[in-house]
Amino acid sequence: MTTTVQRVRSGARLRDLVWVAWRQRRLLILTTAALAAVLVAWSLWLYAQAGDPPTCVPGRPCNGNITGQWIDGINSQARLLFGALAAFSGLLPAFWGAPVVAREFEQRTYLWAWTQDVPLRRWLGIRVLFFGGVIALSSALAGTAASLLWERINASGWRGSLIDDRLGFEFSPTVQLGYAVFGFALGLALGALTRRTQIALGLTTLVFAATRLLIGQFARPFPFFTPLREVWPVTGTRTGLPRVSFNDTLFHSPGLLDRAGNAVSYDSPISNACFSAATAPNATDLQGVEDRCFLDHGIVQRFFDYQPIDRLAALRLTETAVYLALAAALFTVTWRRMRKAVATI
Repeated sequence: MTTTVQRVRSGARLRDLVWVAWRQRRLLILTTAALAAVLVAWSLWLYAQAGDPPTCVPGRPCNGNITGQWIDGINSQARLLFGALAAFSGLLPAFWGAPVVAREFEQRTYLWAWTQDVPLRRWLGIRVLFFGGVIALSSALAGTAASLLWERINASGWRGSLIDDRLGFEFSPTVQLGYAVFGFALGLALGALTRRTQIALGLTTLVFAATRLLIGQFARPFPFFTPLREVWPVTGTRTGLPRVSFNDTLFHSPGLLDRAGNAVSYDSPISNACFSAATAPNATDLQGVEDRCFLDHGIVQRFFDYQPIDRLAALRLTETAVYLALAAALFTVTWRRMRKAVATI
């Protein structure tokens, strides 16, 4: 009989904790849902626009101005959407995670909230699952809609003009989920370490942005994904174009090769001198002038390093795994900090 009563009370406590969590954050939950809905609608609207390139119809001739306006419109909207997604998956988790533990320290409610008959593990677990689940689900939904836009743009044949690889890479539910969970865990950990909500909010935003920048600019694509290389000769004419299709590649890195096979950057003094010669006012055959200049300086080949697009899913999952691993480490930091605080009461 005693065992039965304890089980009922345990279940009631669980429901009570969920209810308290909802009461504490219901405005933020509703705001998050509304923002996610806006991002989904925005992505779907762009999805429709990206599938309607300029066509030749009476009164609407096919010319560069119309095509350029269409490209510029999609490109600018895609970049705005990218910025909104970055803010959603970065700033919002900070507002979710930073106050959870920091506010308990500020208001000193941890003195009873973590030491009464509700176990500390359950107190934290409910908030991680409930709050983290809301932001992760919202980010994944927004990422799903954005991924549909990416697939539409890539299938259109206009990807090189409409969107760059960084934007397209992050238009993914798995990547957005990884960002959101990491941001939430970072806010929790910094809140537990600083014990100040405002400080934790600011630090979470800065550290999250720095981490995104470092991984996005320097680690991606990760070193164990060896790029493929397309090589073609510097011919002195307009022939010898690369065989690989742009829409089948990601993370392009072009360059030049000398006779010994050494890479020569497009930013090298030789390259800049040849580019200047090709763009001189008296130059007529621009490509020919440039190529002959390269040949005169011992540069005999061009190359094009890239990741094949069939690696996209693996690249995204790898980056997501990195962020989830970082999140797991941060959850551990939070847990240990909270246990230490309880032990000193």
